[in-house]
Amino acid sequence: MKRMVYEEYMQLVSEEFASPDVQKEVREVVTKGAGEQYERVLAQEEDNEENAMKRMLTESSILKQEKLTFDGSNVVPDFKAHERERRKKVFE
Repeated sequence: MKRMVYEEYMQLVSEEFASPDVQKEVREVVTKGAGEQYERVLAQEEDNEENAMKRMLTESSILKQEKLTFDGSNVVPDFKAHERERRKKVFE
């Protein structure tokens, strides 16, 4: 029963993240939320903002912090990371 509820939850969250408005907000936070990191990547990319944005979608510290991942087109929840965290808390 718990598994069914969790799977339904994952589906609802995934659908919410698929929304263009949510994607726009999440991408903004992921790319520019880590200010110092974004500035460093932008400098490394010689002020090419497009390349810096692409890198931030895969390298941003916010992704790991908030348990998100970039699937090639969208920023989505990293459910595997959530599972690992949940299992870790059970053993502590």
